[in-house]
Amino acid sequence: MRRPNAGWLAAAVAVAVSLAPGGAALADNPSKHPLQRVADSELDLVVSLDWNPNTVAGRGKPYLDAAFAEFGGTVFAATEGHLRICKLYVYSKRRYSGSADIVVSDSASRANAQLNGIDVNGQILLFTRTTAGVERSGASLGRTMGHELGHYALGLKDEYTEQIETEKRGWTQTRPCDVRLTTLMGSEEQRRYSTPETYRARSYAPWVAAPDKTVKSDTKRQHYARCEDLVEDPDGDREDATWRTAQYRSYEKSAWEVLISDPRTTPLPAALSGAGRRHRFAALAALTSVPEITEPAWNRDCFQVIYMEGTVLVLMIDHSVSMGDEIKPGETKFQRAAAGAKTMIDTVPVGDSVALISFAETGDTLVGVTKIEDKGGDKGKASRDALKAQVDSIVPLDPKLHPVSQTNVTNGLVKAWAELAKRAEVGNQQFVVLLSDGSVRADDWALAPFTSARVPVYTIGVKVVDGTQMQRIATATRGKFFRTGGSSGIRMGGLYQLIVEELSHQNELGRKFVDYSGGDSAPEVGALLNELDGEARFSASWPDGVAVAFELRGPGGEVITANALPPGIRYVSDATYGMYVLDKPAPGQWKAVLTPAPGIVKTQLSLDATSSSPLALHVHVSGGQSYPEPFTIVARVSAPSPVVGAQVEAILDPDGPTPRSIVLVDDGQAPDEVAADGRYTAVVADLTSDGSHDLKVVVSNPSGSAAVDTNGGLHAGDGQLVTPLSLSNFAREAKATLVVAGAKPMPQSYDQAIKLRNDMTPLWGSIDKPGDVVYFAFNGYAGGHYAMMTGSLASSDGKPMRTKLTLYAPDGTTVRDSDAGDDGTSWLELRAGQQDQVYFLKVEHAGAGTGRFQIAVAPRAWFGPGPRGSSQAGGDDGGGGSGSGCRVVTTEAPGSTLPVVLLVLFCVLAVLRRRARRRARGRF
Repeated sequence: MRRPNAGWLAAAVAVAVSLAPGGAALADNPSKHPLQRVADSELDLVVSLDWNPNTVAGRGKPYLDAAFAEFGGTVFAATEGHLRICKLYVYSKRRYSGSADIVVSDSASRANAQLNGIDVNGQILLFTRTTAGVERSGASLGRTMGHELGHYALGLKDEYTEQIETEKRGWTQTRPCDVRLTTLMGSEEQRRYSTPETYRARSYAPWVAAPDKTVKSDTKRQHYARCEDLVEDPDGDREDATWRTAQYRSYEKSAWEVLISDPRTTPLPAALSGAGRRHRFAALAALTSVPEITEPAWNRDCFQVIYMEGTVLVLMIDHSVSMGDEIKPGETKFQRAAAGAKTMIDTVPVGDSVALISFAETGDTLVGVTKIEDKGGDKGKASRDALKAQVDSIVPLDPKLHPVSQTNVTNGLVKAWAELAKRAEVGNQQFVVLLSDGSVRADDWALAPFTSARVPVYTIGVKVVDGTQMQRIATATRGKFFRTGGSSGIRMGGLYQLIVEELSHQNELGRKFVDYSGGDSAPEVGALLNELDGEARFSASWPDGVAVAFELRGPGGEVITANALPPGIRYVSDATYGMYVLDKPAPGQWKAVLTPAPGIVKTQLSLDATSSSPLALHVHVSGGQSYPEPFTIVARVSAPSPVVGAQVEAILDPDGPTPRSIVLVDDGQAPDEVAADGRYTAVVADLTSDGSHDLKVVVSNPSGSAAVDTNGGLHAGDGQLVTPLSLSNFAREAKATLVVAGAKPMPQSYDQAIKLRNDMTPLWGSIDKPGDVVYFAFNGYAGGHYAMMTGSLASSDGKPMRTKLTLYAPDGTTVRDSDAGDDGTSWLELRAGQQDQVYFLKVEHAGAGTGRFQIAVAPRAWFGPGPRGSSQAGGDDGGGGSGSGCRVVTTEAPGSTLPVVLLVLFCVLAVLRRRARRRARGRF
């Protein structure tokens, strides 16, 4: 119910009307990697490196092993063995960079992490060098990894002096609420003990006289620790006295105190979004208190670093009845497919793995995932020969025995996924090659695991007449559709290496599949490249025998053809495929154009573009699971540090009759959590019927204001600030889906009221049409004193939303009290009568608008003075408590005709925070 905005004030996000720029680049929309495992006391995490540890000197496995060992041991010691790092799956060359828990870049920048990001597709971002270019040792990288895990998994914040604060406030020493112990949430650059005598900003006797409770130092480990002897400033200057670490400003507790507070029973100030997610680490509440810190020997029973090396290929071969048809005398479709499969097997290098699946009416696993091994110096020949023998054992179904045969590619895909799932710990990259004549149709549920795990399916059409279904399978899984080449067989000798290289290109810049008819415009795909983009590839495919002209056009309008290649560009092709490879393209708009020859009446064509750029867009959609909860869209733009100042838009139902645009913002105003952290946010609150809605998110930089923020969006890490790297124009695109389920009309009368708990459990409500109301009911126990409130307002019609809350007696008609605050929220109080009864609440729009809201009821004793200036309540069975209090900042986009989304946080949470401030400090 609260989001972490300065001053816990409400804010607004305007949703403006605009169109997505052309030439946007497609990017991934990953869910969490399937190998991630988050348990109460154990973590399996996914790591993505932007280099190959087998080829980069000084950054190989010994370096990484030292870092990961320091990471695992540090976390174990810091949590007294209550939290263990178990399996670390390590991918190279940016593989799974969009869904990994930890992304490590071999460059100089500032480490950072998303607070509580472990549950919401967040990330830890690390660098092998500091912003000053100083090389980090493996151990240093591991300790930094542990520090960032405190943010990422445990929701902790920094306990050191940031330079920006030092410059702003004149603080040059660590502060009295820093512990007298090196803390994991501190900084390596400030690893010094804090004693009262070293602090000279104020000469306050209790600070100077406080006993030194330094715990014995351990040079190898850092600890989460607590603030000792923290007292109130005598002048009441809270900002100077108690709010000097980011951790304490957010929690009013040190990191150690937060860890040993059981989140199931100890309420924390709600200043930090997602603090409740700590429930999964409740076991940490058993930790000992300072200064009796224990250091158990590292139990590394479950610790394992798994380098995801090599490639896993799953070959799927169709042997249905139609595959027995002849292409020409003496050669069937199946024979051509089998020849192509064996050619591909011959190109698989030693160390990579292959599985073989056949499918027709059912799917069969002929060979499980098998590594190509060098046996006796044969360079893998025996392994490959065994696989090819299995290919030769497959025969097409006999039409006499199977007169009504259907091709069950779904079952074949299920078998393929089962093989990959068995060997999930093998292979830096996995892909499927499916050979068929195109008479296939895969169920969406069978494709879903490949899509979510980013395992592409490349389809090879053997004399395909209609490639629509083959293209559909490839597109759904981010693979490609190829056709047979030449007249005598499939040219697959170089296809394996082509695919492996393509998988290292993590950014898809554009893709198009076209049913071309004579006279149509030539299909084209564009890509807006900038200085961060590395090698780029523009490729196209067409049916065998179709004459085409495939050309590339540069930013200056220059035309590039296969026969006229400038330096830095090469061309690869066969009879049905062509690809331009640009080693280091000039920034600007590039375009690939595929033109069929005159006389081509009807054919199918495809184009796509990819780049090995670190610049990426990842989209995460949350909420909307229980109608009428709105959807929150978060777009993370990184390179790999956060990219700030970009323009981010989401287009809802882009291919529908009425597409509309939503602006995502990164300004720290709700629903955005932190300003300028590279995460852009918006809310969708006006979908009122069941159904699926496509969402296309586009990030661009038309004004040139975007920059790579190497300082880190959440906290300083190296004690140095550097100038952000400005970027030229670029475009990236990602897609997601919003699914509305369980939509229903809100109750318009008290006899249909929604049951509301009286323990601060919030429910969402929706005013879908002007004049609608929503009724709720809750139990008021004899003599109880209750508070009722609305908040989290999300307007769906562009008008400021203002709720009016009315309390009714148990008869459902007698009004006890009502309130409509100036800020849009409402607050009422009730002293129940002398018997248990059900009371009713009605929420309506105080104006004439529509939108979503949250409502909650809780015992009045849980709060401090009323947020509207009243701590008094009415008499028995009465209401009371209104006035003015929390405020909301409203921002509307000029000229916008689409919903203005307001996320107004509950005022009462501010009261909770004020009450929490008065609790005893520095004691358990």
